[in-house]
Amino acid sequence: MLLFVMLVYNKEVLYCICGVKLADRVRNTEEVLRLTPGQNAVVSILPIRWTLCKLASIADEDTKSELMSALGYEREKDLQKCFTPIKTVYDEIKRSDMILVNKIYINYTDDVRDNFILDSLQKYGVQVDKVGFNYPASATTFINKWVETATLKRIQGPLERGDINNNNTSMISLSALHFKGNWEFPFDVRDTKETTFRQSPNKVKKVKMMRKMDSVLYYKDNEKDVKLLKLYFGSVGTTLIYAMPSKADGLPPFLEKLSKEPDYFEKNEKKMQYSDLSISIPLMKIKTFVDWTEFIKGTGIKKIFDNKDSGLNSILKPNSTISNIFLNLVKQRTFFELDEMGAYRSMSGLDTGKLRPQTLLPGFSMPEFIADRPYYFVVKLQAENNHYELFNGVFYG
Repeated sequence: MLLFVMLVYNKEVLYCICGVKLADRVRNTEEVLRLTPGQNAVVSILPIRWTLCKLASIADEDTKSELMSALGYEREKDLQKCFTPIKTVYDEIKRSDMILVNKIYINYTDDVRDNFILDSLQKYGVQVDKVGFNYPASATTFINKWVETATLKRIQGPLERGDINNNNTSMISLSALHFKGNWEFPFDVRDTKETTFRQSPNKVKKVKMMRKMDSVLYYKDNEKDVKLLKLYFGSVGTTLIYAMPSKADGLPPFLEKLSKEPDYFEKNEKKMQYSDLSISIPLMKIKTFVDWTEFIKGTGIKKIFDNKDSGLNSILKPNSTISNIFLNLVKQRTFFELDEMGAYRSMSGLDTGKLRPQTLLPGFSMPEFIADRPYYFVVKLQAENNHYELFNGVFYG
């Protein structure tokens, strides 16, 4: 049975996902996104995977087996491939387009092994810190202030009152991401126009659309009645793929199909070909909060949350006075932005003489890709011939 609760607060979509099944891999985010038709949302499963890989690396046999099965790994040494192959591309995008905070917070104690803390960020992409949970309000304020500072106030209040309990909180996982992609070839802000966006068959609104004519990778999937468009960001190996159903109410059914076909993009990217298109895509500004805790339990990962026997006591030093260390919750807050220029909004560094409003000569026409109805999008990173999905989102206008 699937239970779902959604709250809206300060224009952010707040999720609590309960009992969602995920087949055999912690990578399928469509199960989350399709539960809120009509709501813009964006999530990132990648930092969650890194955290779970980190915990799997020190877990006992039963817990390790449970984690590796859900993560899709067969051998323990494969855990080393969870983060390190992507590190170079990840570091590059962090320098220009993205701020990412990925942390494990442990209740303050001297009983934690030093190597669990010291090797974490470089090997697994997650930083481990100790905070005193004995004073919940102070701990919550401290963590929230730190995240706000680290993200330049793009992300605020990732923890809520009650998330930390001085009697029971042992360990929490927290990720906060802000992304504002810099295009390989920027759009001209003077070409941006308000355009009608069809949110549903019976509902429309005006949105700002950035426009240009370009040779881009494109494919029309006639079987699923979906158009695919691929654009490149300036950071090496970083791309954005749009998947737009032809019907205004076609996104929820497409997401349902996508959840059953996790290799959909991998297969259909190979069919994309360069085409000369007139492109119109909306500016986006999406804030999303997700409590992943029950979602992760629904994948079969339960031992690490067991407050009596988590299988994570290798985190602790020998002869520790702590009987069991376990994970309480996994939370994420994401802020995704997309506009004509990216993080470097100023045009002062560009040759503005080359940025002219684009028009066609009289009598000429060009095929169009106009994202004027709900669509799915994914930001992907490529490293060592492998593709990693950094963000998955839906846009309803």
